[in-house]
Amino acid sequence: RWGGLPGVCSHFPKCEHNASTVIWGGLPGVMFAPPYTWKDVARHLERLLESWRGQRFIVGVADQVPPDGDINFCRRIAEFIRQRL
Repeated sequence: RWGGLPGVCSHFPKCEHNASTVIWGGLPGVMFAPPYTWKDVARHLERLLESWRGQRFIVGVADQVPPDGDINFCRRIAEFIRQRL
C-alpha cells in the first residue's frame, strides 16, 4: 500500500488482485535506451495495453530510465495512450 492506496508495481502476466488494486508499471526502463527503438516500445505498449484492458492500471517505468535513455519517449508514450482511449 502506498499512501493508503493498494497497488502492485510492475507488470505481472497473471496477477491476483481485487477490484480496488491498481496495477502500476509495465515499461522496463531499459527500453528507453539503445538498442531499443520507438518501434520496440510501441509494440510493447500495444501488448501491455491489451493485456490489462479493463483493469485499473497506471502505465509507468519499472525501475528507472537510464542516463542514455530517450526522454522524448515519455511524450510519445503519452500520445500513444491518448490515441487509444
